[in-house]
Amino acid sequence: MPTYGTSLGFELFMKLAELAQDIEGPREGVLKRLYLELPYTHQAVRLHLRRLEADGWISLSPSPVDTRVRLVELSSDYIDLFDEYMAQFKAVLGPAASPAAGQVQQKA
Repeated sequence: MPTYGTSLGFELFMKLAELAQDIEGPREGVLKRLYLELPYTHQAVRLHLRRLEADGWISLSPSPVDTRVRLVELSSDYIDLFDEYMAQFKAVLGPAASPAAGQVQQKA
């Protein structure tokens, strides 16, 4: 996983993985939201994002709607890695494991 051996790297990986779970959407998110949602300084988050971008895991680009907004888009390699991670996670935990952790499943 591209976590660079840090807890920030792992939390960022998981936060970006939320984008990978959005099958219907464009698999991109707003950069500022990452800064606000992670409990780290924006400088530390930016450092990790630059590493991820340099290594080809993500791309950063201006929003076509508002160029003041920067978007984070996942690469196909990132999505493939996340899918592999989730498959291993489910193999360990069994069929009860769900990528939508925190959602309550209703019984039929």
